[in-house]
Amino acid sequence: MRKSARMKRQNKLEVVSVPKSKPETNDRTAILIICTLLVLAAIVVYGQSIEYDFISMDDDLYVTNNSHVKAALTGESVRWAFTSMEVSNWHPLTWISLMIDHGLSGMNPSSYHATNIVLHALNAVLLLLVLHQLTGSLYRSAFVAALFALHPIHVESVAWISERKDVLSTMFWFLGIWAYLLYLRKPSAGRYGAVLGAFVMGLIAKPMLVSFPITLLLLDIWPLRRLAAGSQRSLPLPRLFLEKVPLFAVSIVSCFLTFWAQKAGGAVAQLDNVPFNFRMMNAVVSYVIYLEKMIWPLNLAIFYPHPMNTLEGWKIVACLIALAAMTYYSIVTHAKRAYVTFGWLWYVITLVPVIGIVQIGSQGLADRYTYIPFIGIFVIIAWGAPDLIGRFWGAQPETRRRSTMVLGALAGMALLALASLAYGQVRFWKDNITAWAHAVEVTPGDAFSQYNLGCSLQAQHRDDEAMVHYRQAVQFDPHRFDAYNNLGIIFMDRGAYDKAESAMEAALRAKPDFAKTYYNMGLLLCKMKRFSESFHYYTEAIRLDPEDKEIRTKFASSHCDYGIALALQGNVDEAIKQFEIALDIAPRAASATAHYNLGVTYAGLKKFDLAKIEYEKAILADPDNAEAHNNLGSLLGQLGNIEDATAQFKQALSIKPDFKPAADNLRKISEAHGKGR
Repeated sequence: MRKSARMKRQNKLEVVSVPKSKPETNDRTAILIICTLLVLAAIVVYGQSIEYDFISMDDDLYVTNNSHVKAALTGESVRWAFTSMEVSNWHPLTWISLMIDHGLSGMNPSSYHATNIVLHALNAVLLLLVLHQLTGSLYRSAFVAALFALHPIHVESVAWISERKDVLSTMFWFLGIWAYLLYLRKPSAGRYGAVLGAFVMGLIAKPMLVSFPITLLLLDIWPLRRLAAGSQRSLPLPRLFLEKVPLFAVSIVSCFLTFWAQKAGGAVAQLDNVPFNFRMMNAVVSYVIYLEKMIWPLNLAIFYPHPMNTLEGWKIVACLIALAAMTYYSIVTHAKRAYVTFGWLWYVITLVPVIGIVQIGSQGLADRYTYIPFIGIFVIIAWGAPDLIGRFWGAQPETRRRSTMVLGALAGMALLALASLAYGQVRFWKDNITAWAHAVEVTPGDAFSQYNLGCSLQAQHRDDEAMVHYRQAVQFDPHRFDAYNNLGIIFMDRGAYDKAESAMEAALRAKPDFAKTYYNMGLLLCKMKRFSESFHYYTEAIRLDPEDKEIRTKFASSHCDYGIALALQGNVDEAIKQFEIALDIAPRAASATAHYNLGVTYAGLKKFDLAKIEYEKAILADPDNAEAHNNLGSLLGQLGNIEDATAQFKQALSIKPDFKPAADNLRKISEAHGKGR
């Protein structure tokens, strides 16, 4: 009996008395009002983005050029979502959410933007409710949620369609914390399963959530005080850790999957590209830069280049000292201000997966990475400001009322200023040109932003402006092969073939294995009638990218062009050989053109039977080839098959009503046939 009683007492310690909203107010109406205001604020700030377009960076990979997403929600597309490592990530839930949007609105970006806004507003509400449940402080929790909803640095996570993974995964993060609180109130396998389930759902939306189990430990320390000495709900740290072992196991699996996906997709920078010491130095400085952006959220951009070895030594040392000092302070002040310990460690730990120690991509930092980490800093502000003013003014009722009024006024002004800045920041995501022009303004020496602005302008046929930015890009980065390649395309389109050839040669020197430049060089040389040279470049392009159907089609077309040139010169045998080569290279894509030209060649040689076969093959490959129908009709007329010839001329005219050769042939054969009758 004693043993049984002892066990009951131990089991009772497992049940944590989580605060049940007994704070500054019990008024549910106040909670409802605050939630409504958060949603309205998010809509006011971000609602304008519903009219905005897709952005060239990643939106093409996630939506506009992704055939699986454009297939909407089907069994095959869901299977692909769970097996694909596309875009160097494994996040099936994000893919599925985008498929649902496509099913609702197709290629209209409004639905995608609206979903992001709804998820962000929901996240702000969930943050309020969860933090209120954790701390019992409604208005401080509301201030944290408002900062989360309105801070300009979060614009990237909401206004950028490709960052659906941010807002979606964070929703499951907050739901996971809520499930954790329910589990602590009444532990059971089912409630723990809900925590685990929310965590897994968040991870398959974005793997950045791997730090979730550690943040639960932080919540155990503050505000739950499950580690506090003498507390009724106190448990030793090993026991708290053991409780979360299944969550840590899932985190480890997710880390392996993520690294594998990033490496398979080529997104993990190799050590020789971004040496480890450069990554560590940038990580240290980035922690401080993010805090600067939080305090002074101006000059935010879609892309920040990696500083590599350009960081000054004094800045690295100063940032390292600041981080160490803040970490030390957060630890020694834990007894009096545990919220500082919680908030600071939350910020530091949740940034670790994306701080750049394992370099993903070419950016040095990104605004979207702060979506979850800044919650810790917002907590420090929300709890620290009243604490600081209270110690300065004292705890007398009169001064407390005065300090509350001052805090309310300051909070209101801060939120209004942030909302105004966020509203302006959203406008920079209107379209490609707006986004990249702003990035060029913020980071004028960045070749990547210059190149993307050039691409955006070129897409709108503003080639003169595009060339300015391409030249800037190669000036900042002489190895910017894609900018050289695009310059070459513009010169080629303008007939400046010598300049185009020079630009493309520069692109190949910068990146000798870039298939697109080999393709463009082949196209250029073909235009210059240097066919034998063009074949070398086409062949190399196919070797580098054997799956690119466009390259194969153009290569086959160049052989057709060469064959036509040879035929005009009277070298018929060699011309036929070129057409046959075209059929071998791309039997489907170029077959209509090659068969048609073979038909013309055989007809010129009076080999009518062979010509007829080739015209019929051309029509079989491309039923809308009016020229082939017309030529086949002429051939049939010469062979005396008037009825079939007439049908071919009529078919050609049904395809091209203004096709004069077919109309003339139909008139002539009708007149001749009428006289014969």
